[in-house]
Amino acid sequence: QNAAPAQCTDSSNTCPENAKCSGGRCVCSYGFKGNFTEDAASCGALPRHNLECVDVHYKVCDDSLNCEDCPAGYFCPDGVAQDCLPGVVCPGTSDTFFCPKGTMNNSTRATDASFCVNCPIGSYSDSEGSTTCTPCATGTASNNVGQTACQRCEVGTYQEDEGATECHSCPAGRTTQYRSAVSLDDCVCPTNTYQPRASESCLSCPTGMSCDSENSTVDAIPAVEITAAANSRLLTPPSYPYPVAEEGFMVLASSPTTPYKCKDILWCPGGPPGSCARNRDYESVGCSKCQPDTYTVEDGTCEPCEGGAAPALVASVGVGILVVLGVFVNVVNRNQLNQSNSILSVVITLGLTVTAVQTLSIFSNLDVEWPEPLLSMMKVLSLVSFDLKVLKIECVVGQQSVSNMILRQMMAPGAALYIALIVCLKKRFIEPRVHLPSQLINSIGAIFQIFFVAVFLSSLGPVVCYKHPNELGYSMTSDPSILCNQEGEHLSLVVVSVVTIVIVVLPFLAMITYATVRYQSLVGSSIASHHHLMTFRFLFFRYKPDSYYYGCLTSLRGVLVCLVPVVFRDFPSLQLLLMAAILLAFGSFQQHKQPWRSYLPNVIDSTTNTLLILLIVCVSMTTDFEDAEQLLGIVAAVIFIGLFLAILAVICFHLVKYFQPSPFFSSFICHHKAEAAAQARYLQTLIVSRSRGATCFLDSDNLTNLQDLFDIVRCRCGRLIVYLTADTLRRPWCAGEITMAFQTHKNVSAIYHSSFASPTMQEIEADNISTFLAAADFKLVEYGITNELIAQAFRWFLGELPDRYTMRSDLVGRDRLQAVVDWLLKKSGHRSASRSDTLDLKPRSLVVSSTPNDDEATAVAGILVSKIQQRVLDLVPAGIIVLADMPAHNAEVLAAVAAAHAVLVILTPKSFASSEQLQIIVGCTSDQVCCIPVNTPSFRFPGQDFFEKDIPRRFGQQAELVETSIRSFLKCIAVPFTTYASQQVLDVQAESVVLRIPRVLGLASTTSTGPGGKLSGTSIKLMEDHLGDSPEEHTLHNIVSKTELDEYISKHHPHGSVADFALHWACAEQAQV
Repeated sequence: QNAAPAQCTDSSNTCPENAKCSGGRCVCSYGFKGNFTEDAASCGALPRHNLECVDVHYKVCDDSLNCEDCPAGYFCPDGVAQDCLPGVVCPGTSDTFFCPKGTMNNSTRATDASFCVNCPIGSYSDSEGSTTCTPCATGTASNNVGQTACQRCEVGTYQEDEGATECHSCPAGRTTQYRSAVSLDDCVCPTNTYQPRASESCLSCPTGMSCDSENSTVDAIPAVEITAAANSRLLTPPSYPYPVAEEGFMVLASSPTTPYKCKDILWCPGGPPGSCARNRDYESVGCSKCQPDTYTVEDGTCEPCEGGAAPALVASVGVGILVVLGVFVNVVNRNQLNQSNSILSVVITLGLTVTAVQTLSIFSNLDVEWPEPLLSMMKVLSLVSFDLKVLKIECVVGQQSVSNMILRQMMAPGAALYIALIVCLKKRFIEPRVHLPSQLINSIGAIFQIFFVAVFLSSLGPVVCYKHPNELGYSMTSDPSILCNQEGEHLSLVVVSVVTIVIVVLPFLAMITYATVRYQSLVGSSIASHHHLMTFRFLFFRYKPDSYYYGCLTSLRGVLVCLVPVVFRDFPSLQLLLMAAILLAFGSFQQHKQPWRSYLPNVIDSTTNTLLILLIVCVSMTTDFEDAEQLLGIVAAVIFIGLFLAILAVICFHLVKYFQPSPFFSSFICHHKAEAAAQARYLQTLIVSRSRGATCFLDSDNLTNLQDLFDIVRCRCGRLIVYLTADTLRRPWCAGEITMAFQTHKNVSAIYHSSFASPTMQEIEADNISTFLAAADFKLVEYGITNELIAQAFRWFLGELPDRYTMRSDLVGRDRLQAVVDWLLKKSGHRSASRSDTLDLKPRSLVVSSTPNDDEATAVAGILVSKIQQRVLDLVPAGIIVLADMPAHNAEVLAAVAAAHAVLVILTPKSFASSEQLQIIVGCTSDQVCCIPVNTPSFRFPGQDFFEKDIPRRFGQQAELVETSIRSFLKCIAVPFTTYASQQVLDVQAESVVLRIPRVLGLASTTSTGPGGKLSGTSIKLMEDHLGDSPEEHTLHNIVSKTELDEYISKHHPHGSVADFALHWACAEQAQV
């Protein structure tokens, strides 16, 4: 290319054929060679072997069309050498390249990379081949050389100059809302903070306030300028952003940045200082009070009082309460014998409902968020917890906290005084013989027990507080306008609270605790004890006798749930947890004991406990607890550890019981209760009393379930004594005990009674066992005892057992059973003690008569004598005669009965089938002998056929006299003696027998009648003491003869009651006339 190139532009195609525009001039295209002039140009094809020169930029063609390296500092496009441009490096021996990003080159003919210089700090180069570096823009900075870009200033920094090497930090406590801030003005207060006007610092937005803004400078909260002169209800907000109270909080005008938490979210809509619901007092903490002459309504606002509507409402409710109290006093003092179970269940259910509502009122004092509609429902029911606001009480007594508190605390004492007035008026005008202290204490105790939770919670009002945010202290839950732990009103309320607890709550708790501790003595037979028991009937008569303490426990539960918000007021999550734990513990105990007398109240009690616990669970799910994470983590850890410790304790306990079984019994008596309950009990008594250190198990004393019974046979007894009567082997539990003893290789002794008949081998085969056992619906296989095991044990027991004893037929009375014990003690190696009683027919003795030749009746006599012998010797020096020990009832025996001081006649199923026993009954019904019937559970009164057929057949001409004597005998109130009961029950029943003996003997040996043949003053006093407040007393003074008294008993006490004992004793006294 020797000619001057023609001028051209890259955007137009003005070059000749085979040419192209390059750098503003026409050159031959790749693979062509030619000359260019201003007038003409030609490009011819190059020889093929020279094409490589134009294929690269670092080759040049010489005039001979040879290829040579492009000179350093030049680049050779299309084989033509040109100056290397700025920003480009031309090494000559290789292809050209641009200077990399972050560098610059402003010179030509650069021969190597050293010509590319790094951009200095504060600048950057973001493209290759740069000839200059760009300074960093505002809001960015660079403190290193060779940067391809400047770093943006982070949040909290800014840069207002170009070419900066670093960003400036915002003043302390401030930040920017974005990166690349360009001015100090971009530094503002952080989110949820604000800047008071008179301060350069940013303060955290108080809890309960909102520091959001719609201005461009969001979160840059200027000062809130509210002066003391701003006393309007709603302050006009300033034109700049400012903190405002959130919903459920309020701020006072005097402290615009110190929010107080409102007890009811409806009271505080949120907003500027002084924002309260309509007509609420904006100067009271938490908007808790209404303005004067207004009252609280359901939506949280206050409405003006309308004339006399509020006083009329309060008066009408007060009158209604007084009427209800009057009816209540009458109901709780009604005769228990006249109240059906249905009425009792209704009364108990109403009491449980009131208690549940009061428990809900305790829930309202917890520092948690209650969802709707539950919150509204609790407000409606608040009257039961003495919250009088639902009665518009503000319109009557005003807004004074101390006076309102005193009014609430006076409700309980006032009710007590009103009840006292009712009882006094009742005694004066309706029932003059009412026992005033008894009915008064019973009435007041009943109402206090029902409303105990409300009374105690009301008295605790000044110390039940909830916490305000931002360390502002606490407010009373019942009156949030009063700050806790402050002098003035709060101190006065605390004094009122202490006085109420001392004069109302503590005396009530002390009284029911005293009565509960003394309950066992109150159910004694003394007249004074019965009066005391009737005094505390509100505490005991709603519960089963064995759960007499449950009334005290319900009060204890009330104390605990009331104290939860007091003791743990800073930990709402722990409050819910403890409340649920208390309800769960007492609910579990109630489920276990079933303490209420009827079924329905037990269901209601357990159901309300369960629902209250579920309510707590629901509330805990809707409440965001600030203290929950750490505190509940600790509690969960404690529960988890406690769970494993409990499991470990149970395992260790049972392992100890396995290796050291306790209590361990020397022997276990297996018997059939229906046939031999008394015989087994008497054998147990003899074994324990006549051997040193021996213990004997009887299931009547300890049985709770069959699993425990079989475990005693398996692990905790040395020998099984099987007392065989007619159906012993047919009883499933007896079969199970024998099988268990056989499987565990226990020592077994069999006592063969005369009534026992051994079954055939076919009857005790495995296939026939289910038929042989009496209880078809009883499945021993549920305890691991199969028919095959029973059959195997029976075959061994009836055929291979070596220790057998057949009761001697040559012995009578107690000697037959004592001979059994002698044999057992010899087999066991125990030394027997000598028999302490002998048969001596002394006059004026206590005679015990039972059916002759009836081992069960003899055993009853033996048990009874063993329990009363020491007591009776102090009362009857002549001692005790047991007729069952006599070979026959001859004239000597009948003479002993006629000369006896008293006769105990033991009534068993065969009593009226025995002529000897009938002779004793006829003999002891004379005027000189006091006869005391002792009734066993299996005894049945004789029917009409007995009097119409049996007596005439057996007694002939004396039938009429015998019938008269027996009928007179049957009218006597018998003392029950439950042979299959526990030792404790038998001891109580034996004590009842003893108490009958001295009173009958005393009455029979004294002159009992007064002038005119009427009952003596002593007898009437005795009956009056037992009849108590009954109107039956008025008729007693008119009774003259025994016949009249018998008719009175038949008419008024056909089923027998406590009062009948007094009537019967008077009957025995009057018989002496």
